[in-house]
Formats: sequence, C-alpha cells, structure tokens
Amino acid sequence: MSSDPLKSRNPQQGFNRMFGQGRKRDSNHGDSSQRQAGDAPSNPKRTRPVDRSDERSSAAQRDRVEGSVPTPPVPHKPRQPGKPNKSQSSDRLASITAKSLMPVLDSVCERMTWFQARHKHSKSLDRSRVIQEQNHYHPSDYPGSADLLINQDKQLREEIESANQRIAFTDEKIAAALQPLLQHISDTWAKGCNPPRVSEDRAILEDKLAAISVTLKKEAQDSTKQYVQTKLQELFEGQIPRLKDALFQENEQKLEQKLDNKLHSLRATLTQEAEERATCLREKLAHDYDKRMAKMKETITQSHKKKVEELERRLSEANQKNATLHEKVTGLEARLDQSASEQRRLLKSLVDETQLSQELQQLSVSKDEKLSKLEARLESLPNHAPRLEQLEEDMREHSKLIEKGVQKQDAASTRLKSLESASFKALAEVKEIKEHVQGLGSSATSATPLTDIRILKLIRPELDKSDEKLKSRIKGIQDGLRAFLEKERASREALESNLEDIRGEISELQGDSSITKTKLSGFAKDCDMQRQLFVNGLNSLEDRLNGRLNLAIGELKSDSRGSKSEFELSRDAYEGICLQLQALNNWQTHFTTKGLYRDIVTFIHNTLPESERLRIDRLEARLAAFENSMNHKRRKLPGSNAAMVNGHQPVSG
Repeated sequence: MSSDPLKSRNPQQGFNRMFGQGRKRDSNHGDSSQRQAGDAPSNPKRTRPVDRSDERSSAAQRDRVEGSVPTPPVPHKPRQPGKPNKSQSSDRLASITAKSLMPVLDSVCERMTWFQARHKHSKSLDRSRVIQEQNHYHPSDYPGSADLLINQDKQLREEIESANQRIAFTDEKIAAALQPLLQHISDTWAKGCNPPRVSEDRAILEDKLAAISVTLKKEAQDSTKQYVQTKLQELFEGQIPRLKDALFQENEQKLEQKLDNKLHSLRATLTQEAEERATCLREKLAHDYDKRMAKMKETITQSHKKKVEELERRLSEANQKNATLHEKVTGLEARLDQSASEQRRLLKSLVDETQLSQELQQLSVSKDEKLSKLEARLESLPNHAPRLEQLEEDMREHSKLIEKGVQKQDAASTRLKSLESASFKALAEVKEIKEHVQGLGSSATSATPLTDIRILKLIRPELDKSDEKLKSRIKGIQDGLRAFLEKERASREALESNLEDIRGEISELQGDSSITKTKLSGFAKDCDMQRQLFVNGLNSLEDRLNGRLNLAIGELKSDSRGSKSEFELSRDAYEGICLQLQALNNWQTHFTTKGLYRDIVTFIHNTLPESERLRIDRLEARLAAFENSMNHKRRKLPGSNAAMVNGHQPVSG
C-alpha cells in the first residue's frame, strides 16, 4: 500500500475533527461503514459472528427504533412572548435540511467513489509489485511483459494521484458546503432557543444530525452499490474483449510463428539440398570435364609428339633418301654418260652395218651380174659341172650370210627405235624426279639429262616405293585422325547424355519441390482449420462467459430492484457480494487456458475423421524428420522456463 497521507487518513476522523464528534454510536457506526466500504480486509469472512445489535442493524431499523422511542419529557414552561416555540424551530431546521443537504450528500458520495477508486488502484499497484517481484526471479516468456507492467504501474500511480487530488478537492467542497449550513443552524438555534431549554434543543439537534448521518449512510450505500454494479459491468465489458483479443492474437502469433518456422526450415532444407546437389553435380561435371580435357590434352600432346617424331623421322628419312637420290642421280649420271658412250658406239656399229649392207647390196648386184656372166660362161662351158656345184654352195653360204646381215640390220633398227622412245621417257621421268627433289627442299644439284633406260628402270621402283610409303603414311594419319575424331564424338555424346541425366534429375527435383509445396499448402490449410476451430472454441467460451456475466448482472439488478429494506436488513448478503467480487477478481487474476486448450484438442480429435488425423500424424512425423535433419540447436528460452505448448505455462517451483 502507498504511504500517502490522504490515503492513510480515516475520512470519519477528519469529518469529526472538522464538524464535531456527535454521538458515540454514530461515530462508531460511521467508522465501521467506512471501513466496510473502503478498507475491508482481504478475508472479511468471520469465523464467529458477534452479536452487536447496534452495529449489525441497518439504518432503517435504527430509524424505526429511534422513532418508536419517545422523546424524554420536558417540563412545561409558559411561553414567553417574542420567543418561538420548539415546533417552529424544528420546522425551520427541517426546511433548512431539505434545501441545503443535497450538495453535501452529493459531495460525500463523490468522495466515497474516489476513495474506493483509490483503494482499488492501490490494491492493483500492490498486486503488480508482487508480480514484478515474481518476474524478477522467474522471467516471463514474452519480452514485452516487463514494459507492460512498468506502464501499468505508472498508470496506476497516476490514477492514485488523481484520486487523491479529487478526494482533497471533495473534502474542501464538503467543508465549504457545510460551513454556511452549520452557521445557519447555530444562528437559528441561538435565536430561537431559551437558555433553560438549551439541552433539550441540543438533544433535538443531535437527533436531526443522527437522521442526517443515517441519510448520508443510506446515500453512500446506494451510491456504493450503484458504483460497484457499473464498475463490475464496465470491468467485464472491458476485460473480456481484451482477454479474447489477447488470447486470439497470442495463439495466432504462435501458430503463424510455428508455421513460418516450419516453412522457413523446409525452404532452407530444400534450397540447401538443391544447392548441395547442384554443387555436387557441378563439381562432378567440372571434375569429369577437367579429367577428360586432361586426358584429351595428354592424348593430343602424345599424338602430336608422336606425329612430330614421326615427321622428324620421315624428314630425316626423306633427307637420307634425298642424299641417296643425289648419290643415285650422280651414279645415274655416270651410268648415263657410260650408256651415252655405249650408244654412240652402237650407233657407230650401226653405221658400220649400214655400210656393210650397202656393200652387201653391191655384192648382190655384182653377184647377179657374175651369175649371169657365169651362166653365160657355163652355157659356153658345159663341161665345168663340179666347179659349178661348188660355186652354188658358195652362193648359198653367201646368201645365208646376207640374210643374217639383213636380220641384224632389222634388229638394230627396231632397237634404235625403242632406244629413242626410252630416251624420251627417261628424259620426262628425270624432269619429274628433279621437280620432286626440288619440292622436298633438298639441295640437290641439277642433274644432267639422262638418256639411259637402265637408270629409269633403277629409279622407277624406288619412286614407286616412296609413293607407296607416302600414301600409306597419309592413310595412317587419316586413320589416326578418324579414330581421334570418333573418340571425341563419343566423349561429346557421353557428355550430352550426362547433361540429359542432370536435366532429368533437376526436373525430378522440381517435381519433388512442387509436391512439397502442395503438401505445405495442405499443411497450411490444416493449420487454418485448427485455428478456425480454436477461434470457434474461443467464441463459445466468450458466449459462456457473457452468459454467466449477464446472469450475474441480472441477479444483481434483480437484487437491486428488490426492496431496500431487505437489502439493508441483510448485511451478510453485502459481505457475500464482496466475497463474490474477490473470488471473481481472483479468477480473473489466475485465469488460464489449460482446460480450454484441452477441451479444444479433445473436440478436434473427436470431430476430425480418421483419415485426416492419420494425415496430420504423417505430416507431424515428416516435419519432425525435417527438423532432425537440420542438425541445428534450438534456442534456449531465458530463465530455463518451458515453452507454452499446451495452452498453459507451468509454474516453476
């Protein structure tokens, strides 16, 4: 409780100090009623009732008792002229009370209202301090609760200060309203009363003051009852929507946060798996590509090295062949020179043979002439027969020799023609050999024109062999290039097939991701359905609470509509209302949603079909598997408090 002087001050004692004591019973009764209205203890229930008729009786009963008790007799004195009697003064006092007491009563009721408001705010402040002390050792799960408590504490202090100011202002109003009233009463009393009858008039005034105090108490009780009813209604009308909104927002935030966490974790796992698979495929493709490129480079370098070595070897062989060709050309030139000399000798022999043939022709002509001469002589000489036979034999031998000479001449002419054609061919082939030798870049000297057929016969097989070797080497190079190109084509086709496989895997991943998205959307729909069921449960709870509140308010209104005498006679009923208010306040303070959450869960389990429950269980199992696959630690809550998982946070010991 606050140490405010206005708060700790007893209002009845201040009233007595300012306006007088009055009767002892009225003072005690006012103090007890004030304590009942404002400073009631936290447990006003008594274990043993005390039989005090003057305290437990209501104001109406006391009025009836006081009305039934007769006024003590006053000795009759003769009326003096110029002095009013007692009935006139009492009528004047009654008229003064009827005119002047309404603002005083309004001010007193206003002070009671602000006093009760200050008392309520003080209790709320004490309760918030207790909550802050508990939260100091057991911090809450919600980070904004400390700021909320600080703001609430500040607001309560401001309201207490405002109530203190209004109470002080109301006290000043009451004092200002009562001062002229009391002054008027004292003046009227001094003017209308005789000195011997002062005690009797004082008793009458005390009775009137007692009646005024009873009226004030009645008005205070009525105003207190009305204030309690209005404040209860305002409290319930203000707290229930806030409580409903707070619970709805809290559960919605929890569901949204849980769904966002699950979606974020699923997206993170999917993206991480896709990135890992993509990076693995990229690394694998890059590794395979590098490996193949290295192999290709190695094979190409090896093949190039082999080709270069072979070309160098061929170049060396070609150089050697050029050298041998040069040697052969020089030999052929020598042989051509030799053959030219032989050809000249043969031509010379041919010339000799022509000369011999001419001579033979001349001899044949001469022989014919001689034969004719001899025939003539034979005719003239018939007796020379043996000599003629010998001459015939000589002639036969000579004709054979002539035929042999003719054959030799024909053979020489044919040989000469063949030698001429062979010499022309040899010259053409020698030109080709020179061009080939010049194309190979050799430093061979120009050869002399060859004319011998033997040189051509010797050169032609070598040339054919070199051409065949060159063709075979070119064919081998073509075969090697063809194999290399086929190998490259096969590797490229393998790479294309790998790329197609990768595209297929990517399409499968996309299909899996789309399936996962559809499942997530279904899970979100299920969460929305559960949230809608939870909202429906909250609405039903709100309807039940509103029904109970309406029932309680109706009972209070029906009680208030009853006779005031019954209400005033039942002080225990008033204490019961106070106890009900305390119980309601305690229920509001310790309100929990544990039973509500359990009822909602049982309602969901009872209303959902078996297939939907199995589907939810499967989704929960998959989500648990995804969470376990993440291998991330969960964030530890502050103060080692358990998270709210079933609608109720356990209270730590």
